[in-house]
Amino acid sequence: MSIRPSSSHATSADDSMLIRLTEDNDELPNTQMLQRYMVDIYAVIGAVDDIGMVYRNLRPIWANNTVSYLVDPCLKILSKIPSSKPAVLNYVGMLTHEATHLHLSKQENPHIAADTANIDRAIRKLTNEFRRLLIRTQSKGFAFDILVWACNLFVEICKYNYERPIAKNAGTTPPALLALFDSCPAVSSVIKLTDKAIALLLNTTPDECLSILIDASAHGFCFAWIWLHIVASFPDTIVAHLLKIGIQDFKHYLNAILTSQVPIELHENYKQKFLSVCDVFTFLATQNNSELRNAMREMISNDRDLLENETTTPEQLQNLSLPFLIKIVANSPDILRFLVHNVYDLVTTDFIISGAKYVSQLNKQCLLPLLPNMEYTYTAFMRQITFYLNSDALAHIVELMLPIAFDDNVFRKFDNYDQSFQTSMKDSALQILTEIIGMVVSLVHNQTMYNVDENALLKRCATNFEILEETIQNSMAGGERSKLFIPYVHAFCIASGPVRTAEIIARYIIEAKDEKQLICLISLLTSLIIFAPNTSEDAITNFFANRTILMLDKERKSSKKLTLSSSLSSTAFFEDDFYDVKWLHNLRTLNEWEKMSDDEHVIKYIRFEMSKHYGELATEILRWALDVLSSLKRKEKTNESISAMRDSVIEAVLSLCSSIGPPSVLEPKYPYKLSAQFASLIVLLLDYVGREDDPTGFALFTNACTCANEFLTSQVGYVREQFIIHLLDEAFAKASHLFGCSSLNAWETELQFSGGFQQTNHSIDMSDAEENDELEESLFDLARKLPLYQQKPVHLAHSGIIGRGVKRLEIKNVKDGNTMRRLVFFECLQRFCSTMGPDRNLIPYQQVYKQLAIKLTDRVCKDGLAASFVWEEWEHAREVIPRYIAVSKRLTEIPLIWDIMLALTEVHPCLWYCCPLLKAYLAVIMIQFENSSDQKSLPRKQLTSMLDKWFLLARKGQMLPQQMVYYFDLITRVSCREGFVILLDVWQYFQSVLDAEVSAANMINAAFDRSLNSSIDPIQGNPTKFRESCRLVIQRNIAKLGFIFPLIFEDELNSGSVIPTRMEI
Repeated sequence: MSIRPSSSHATSADDSMLIRLTEDNDELPNTQMLQRYMVDIYAVIGAVDDIGMVYRNLRPIWANNTVSYLVDPCLKILSKIPSSKPAVLNYVGMLTHEATHLHLSKQENPHIAADTANIDRAIRKLTNEFRRLLIRTQSKGFAFDILVWACNLFVEICKYNYERPIAKNAGTTPPALLALFDSCPAVSSVIKLTDKAIALLLNTTPDECLSILIDASAHGFCFAWIWLHIVASFPDTIVAHLLKIGIQDFKHYLNAILTSQVPIELHENYKQKFLSVCDVFTFLATQNNSELRNAMREMISNDRDLLENETTTPEQLQNLSLPFLIKIVANSPDILRFLVHNVYDLVTTDFIISGAKYVSQLNKQCLLPLLPNMEYTYTAFMRQITFYLNSDALAHIVELMLPIAFDDNVFRKFDNYDQSFQTSMKDSALQILTEIIGMVVSLVHNQTMYNVDENALLKRCATNFEILEETIQNSMAGGERSKLFIPYVHAFCIASGPVRTAEIIARYIIEAKDEKQLICLISLLTSLIIFAPNTSEDAITNFFANRTILMLDKERKSSKKLTLSSSLSSTAFFEDDFYDVKWLHNLRTLNEWEKMSDDEHVIKYIRFEMSKHYGELATEILRWALDVLSSLKRKEKTNESISAMRDSVIEAVLSLCSSIGPPSVLEPKYPYKLSAQFASLIVLLLDYVGREDDPTGFALFTNACTCANEFLTSQVGYVREQFIIHLLDEAFAKASHLFGCSSLNAWETELQFSGGFQQTNHSIDMSDAEENDELEESLFDLARKLPLYQQKPVHLAHSGIIGRGVKRLEIKNVKDGNTMRRLVFFECLQRFCSTMGPDRNLIPYQQVYKQLAIKLTDRVCKDGLAASFVWEEWEHAREVIPRYIAVSKRLTEIPLIWDIMLALTEVHPCLWYCCPLLKAYLAVIMIQFENSSDQKSLPRKQLTSMLDKWFLLARKGQMLPQQMVYYFDLITRVSCREGFVILLDVWQYFQSVLDAEVSAANMINAAFDRSLNSSIDPIQGNPTKFRESCRLVIQRNIAKLGFIFPLIFEDELNSGSVIPTRMEI
């Protein structure tokens, strides 16, 4: 062998304990015996000049011999000459070379006939003999000899065999070479002997043992493979001592290169040692060795304590292990990955900053390798090694680098650090983060259907709500943060798919505080539309669904904070988000940018398409606005805070609706929803009109009406009709609160008024008093009350007089606000039912007024008989007078109905559709005239007032001929009996005009259809048939009624007809 083991460590005790192996028939003198043994040994090994002959010879040298021929001479000479152990070890080494060569050759070419069984047995016997000798003697010197010899042997085996085809196929890495050589029986026997020697030395002199191994590491690659076996066999002892010796040697190396002249051999020697040590630690790191993990955690913990301790002296800093760790990390990405995963919890931002400051003072050439095409800086090196780390390691590095790059507070505790160092650290951290994010973006785009769970950096955003929210906030922060995090969010969106992307965009819209942050969203969308052109439009259509989910998440998050403060309600932390209107302003800003930008601008290609989805967006916006307004009314806050929130909400909602409109023709479901929502919004805002402490209420109401009218103008006619119906129902339902009168529920059932009216509390809304069912009287009870004896009709008829109970006698103070709201609502209703002409005059929508009249009749006349257009005989009408009284009660208690009918009188013949209302009201008046207790007295003031209203509507609505209009002046001046006779003529007149249900409806509809094209004459019958009673009454009271006769009988006076004689009534 080229390297001889030293025997300087042998002792006399070894000689006395050698095994004496003599043959029984051996009686030769000692000198002759020794000569014979020497001749036998020479006969065995004399033919080999050097090891190379073993690999050059085509034929085996020792393998064809018997085991006894190879072993016996060695055993004999060992027993007689103890100092011959090095020679025998040398002989074992040569046998091992040949056995290894033949074994590998047979593996490469199975046709080779050489048999290695004998030589393998010989090596196993000799190594076992040395093991027994070592166990018995426990000699450290002998163990050192074996270790040195074994190290040299392993190096030679690698040198002579690593270029073989089988070695190249298996891989020339240390783990592959270890598996290859360990498969050789001869090498395996030598390794077992080496393990025994190392175990003895580690128990006695571990430092000297490791020194030999470290010195052998100078052979670098050729010794690295056996290093792996040694470390794996003795991890608990080797790892700690190996780290300790490695740190000390590296410290000596750093001190040595401080001199002006350093020989090149020194650098090469240390380089080989460090590479071998790195291979060992790399192997342990790949095995996730627990001893290595514990040792490195202890080193990091000690270094952190020293660096973060302000009282640390320079001498203590010289003992840091951090430079050595950086050195081995620079040579092995596996060790870096191992450190990142196993000591991540020990590494803090302060430790990184302090360590960087300390390392910056050391010689960079001793720590970093010189890589081609790369700057020779720590930052460039860190950027380079990020390519070797997996996603979990990169995620850990990102969490550590983010505070250094963007948090100025982390440097405040380091007052002794200059500004240039801080700037350098921030720039370096930012470059590393940029490199890592760039890798993630490239990975996402290079792999189709990339899964978020495959990357820890993306998974941390997908699984943690707070991290995702923080990431989005950083992307909107502007400056370098946005440049870093927008690509990060881009990668997350691409990997997550369109559903999660829509959620991300919704988060941007909700969280953005100004236009600068919205520009960051535009930057993100600009990068996304290249791969998904419909990203923005999908995000807008799904915005409200995502917002609902996000609000629920925030509500759950705020509920957790309840445990921190028991004095706050569970919604205390959530209410600010609920009333926040930033997202409305942001949507409007995005839409305005899209409308105002040029065709070549990038925003045009983003395509939010809000106007296209007006129906869906406006529906959700108004739904949210109605919820907020209802919530504000229930909240216990000061008026100022409620008004401010309400104003901001309404202004933002109306502004956004106006921005994305006017809409095109919508799907059928959206116009109906929007009609109901706009109607509800207008009625809600009407409540704020007329309040002295609310100066903005009227302006909000006006703006809401304008926005609703813009929507109605862009739609077909039936949408406006539907809107008017909803508006009417909303106003009637809340009339008690808005106008100080009774409310009218559109779906309220008719009550049976058998003997009077039910009490009505005008101070509450109908929605709060839906207990009418228990007030109804069953049909069985009514049947039991019917008398069995014959009664006169006058006894059965209802008197028609509404009793004045206690509440009706009370004087009610009607606030001016109620009157103002009534006037404002009436004007609003007229504007919705009309359009503005060229001369700024209102031009009515006749079809809308028609539907208004029909629905008004349906809402007030809830009974089928009362809603009939046929004017039956008075005897029959008297029998259903309770139904007419119910209608009259509503007309009396809800003045808004009269306002609407007055508006209908302006559009002929729309009032005719309210004919059932007029019929019921007239029937109540007539029954009071007929059943008056004093038939000869003048009508009461209440009756004349009711009669005045009726004649006013009939006259303005062109339902009465002009001659019959003067009947009112006649009735108010005569007795109740005479007045009833005249009213009966009026009833019979309408009975003649509307004689049948079908013909009456057809007549009104035909007249209405004609009025759409041109003005028409009023619908009238022949009044001359129904004025004889007037003639008689005038003749009877000619003194005071004579002036009315020419007005009613003008046609007879003009024609010269004879006036009939006076007749008795």
